[in-house]
Amino acid sequence: VKRFEHETNLKAVMVVDSSGSMGFGTAGLSKLEVATVLAATFSHVLLRQQDAAGVTLVAGDRFHEIPPRATPTHLQVLLEQLEHARADGPTDLGTVADHLAEKLPRRSLVCVFSDFFDERADALKRLVALKARKHDVAVFQLVDPAELTFPYDDPTLFLSMEDGGRVEVNPREI
Repeated sequence: VKRFEHETNLKAVMVVDSSGSMGFGTAGLSKLEVATVLAATFSHVLLRQQDAAGVTLVAGDRFHEIPPRATPTHLQVLLEQLEHARADGPTDLGTVADHLAEKLPRRSLVCVFSDFFDERADALKRLVALKARKHDVAVFQLVDPAELTFPYDDPTLFLSMEDGGRVEVNPREI
């Protein structure tokens, strides 16, 4: 009797937005730290089931990539890359979507960890357009509790973490 066990060879890329806005955090961890922990966890699970995992760190038009591999020692390489991630520069997820569309083989899993503070309105559409190329796309939006509740009462000077802009506002008037 012959038995057939169906095996899939999934290739997955963890895209971590390492722009300046991802450095914000009021709850003990920054959004970038949460994103790197999530990407490391997903990579660990994928490698344990003998699928290929890779990481792409993105800040503006700069990419640092480690291509997907399925070797057990590859996890250490991914963890080192994620550990050295620093929040700096603007958000440009549209450029990384175009880059991945050209570079990834068909039928890959793309997991995007970002706060999606991208000035380009079409960034999310360009990421979702990867589905037309037969990729599975999972999007994880990271938001700090202070960004949801806006707990500021007194006149405050807000500094942009991406481009150095400054805005002084009275939160009670907003």
